[in-house]
Amino acid sequence: MSQALAGIVADIAAHEKKIAEETTKLAGIEDREEAAVSRCRIHATETLIAKLKFVSGEIVAAQQYAQEAEKKFAAWRAIVAEIRTAYDRKDKITRDLASDDEEVRKLGPKVETARFNFQKHADSAPGSDFALMKELEKHREKATQLEKERNDAIQKLRDATTRQARLQMELLEIKKKIGDLEWRAGLLRPKETLQAVAG
Repeated sequence: MSQALAGIVADIAAHEKKIAEETTKLAGIEDREEAAVSRCRIHATETLIAKLKFVSGEIVAAQQYAQEAEKKFAAWRAIVAEIRTAYDRKDKITRDLASDDEEVRKLGPKVETARFNFQKHADSAPGSDFALMKELEKHREKATQLEKERNDAIQKLRDATTRQARLQMELLEIKKKIGDLEWRAGLLRPKETLQAVAG
């Protein structure tokens, strides 16, 4: 309880004691004029008590509002910090995704070239009837090398497209999270902040 409220409660108790004393005194008064003055004092004190009770209620309401406003502001600030972090994450994902998009764009032609070279080499195989063993062995080694190059290029493209798809999903999720956080922040944003921004 605040000091102001404690003072008001003490005043109310003191005034209620005065009313009790004045009422006791009024019961023994025989003079009409003096009884009227006493009743007037009692009525004025009751009016004062009613006003003090109203004011104490207003003080309690104001204190509760202040506490709730502080909690709401702290929650809003926490969400604003989360939004900033989410935007930082979104920016990083966007940069990584642009890098992966570029890598996928570059790897596509490399895969096609590796496939073409492998197929071209396979199509140019020396005839087994007239080829020397040395030529056949050399052709097989080259085919093995071209097949490895083709498989490596395909694997790099798969890895890049997998990363690309994962980053696209992360980007969608972070955008949704940002939208949700901004909506929550809008609900919690203190009116005073809006007025300060507008003013």
